[in-house]
Amino acid sequence: DIQPENDNIKVNSLRVYENSQFNVPKIYITNKLPKETLVNRSNTNDNSIYKRLEHLPKLSIINLMDYSSEGLTLLTDDKSFAHYMQRPYGNKTVERQYRVRLHGLLTPGKILGLSHGITVNNVKYKPMIVRDFNKQAKEKQNKEKMKKDPNGANRWIRVVTNDLHVRGVKNVFESMYCKVTRFICTQY
Repeated sequence: DIQPENDNIKVNSLRVYENSQFNVPKIYITNKLPKETLVNRSNTNDNSIYKRLEHLPKLSIINLMDYSSEGLTLLTDDKSFAHYMQRPYGNKTVERQYRVRLHGLLTPGKILGLSHGITVNNVKYKPMIVRDFNKQAKEKQNKEKMKKDPNGANRWIRVVTNDLHVRGVKNVFESMYCKVTRFICTQY
C-alpha cells in the first residue's frame, strides 16, 4: 500500500502530498466515433459525444478533433486545465500519436523534412516523427498503384508529435499535396 504521508512519491521530480491545496482534475478517457460531434450537451444534437456521456458530470474536451476524426478522446472536469492542454503554448511535453491515411505522394525526402520541422503559411511546426505502416510489404503494391495513379495511392502512416492537433497535422500534409482521408488519435 502507498501511504503519501510516509512514502516519498514524485511526479516529474516534484513530491506529491496527500493533503494538497490544489484540486487535481479528473480525466476521462473515451473513444470518439467517426462523425460524432464534440458540441456541448445543451445542444440537442443526438450525435454528440456529450449525449453518449450524459451520465458523467459536466466535462471539457482536452484534445479537440474535427467531425471526421476518431479515436482516443480525453475529457476533464476542469475547464482551465482543458484550455491549457489545448493551447499551442500549453504542455508541449505531452506526446500525441495519430494514425493518418493519406492520398498523395509522400516521399522519403518529405518525411525527412518533417523530422526537422516545417513552416506552413507562416506557422512554424515543430519536428514530428512519421512512420509508414507495413512499409516494405506495401512498397511494391504502392509502386504499381503509382503507375496507375501518379497523384499517389492511399497509405497509412503514424505521426508522433508534441506540437500539433488534428488541424495542424492536416495543414502540414496538405501543404505537401497529400490529402488526409482518415485521422485516428491513438495516444495522448
